[in-house]
Amino acid sequence: MTQKELSTITDTAYRVRYFGELFQKVNSYNFLEDLTGMCGICAYFLFRSLKKKRFHPVFSSNRFHSFVMVEGFLVDVTATQFEGITDKVFIRPMPFSGWRKHWIPIHRATRYNEIPKLFDDWITDQNPFHLSTREERKDLLTLWNYVVLEDIKKIKEKVSHFNN
Repeated sequence: MTQKELSTITDTAYRVRYFGELFQKVNSYNFLEDLTGMCGICAYFLFRSLKKKRFHPVFSSNRFHSFVMVEGFLVDVTATQFEGITDKVFIRPMPFSGWRKHWIPIHRATRYNEIPKLFDDWITDQNPFHLSTREERKDLLTLWNYVVLEDIKKIKEKVSHFNN
């Protein structure tokens, strides 16, 4: 992988992290500030974002956690929920020392249509495919479009209502 590709993956991961932080603010009754409970949602949108940028991500999950593996790297934008991890975006080449049970991929998906079935037994609020209301789903997709797909300079203006 080239440095430019790694830079693109890193930038995309930070955008998805920012997306998660904004979504957490308006859903703080469901999710903690460290993004506990948002791993499935964020991993799904990281997967989507990397696919749009022509990478080959693998959506990965187990009983505890969801994350993405891409081009030989583990990428986790919600790892701050785990003790001792302060990196807002956790990117490590695989394998790496310090591997924990949260990153043992039991379930994997490489195509969009494979991911929903991985969420069958997840809590509804943590499942990107079963958000409570149509408005919540629309807000989530709108926020993702602004944060991940558009010019970062335009974001703060467009999502100001999420920052209140």
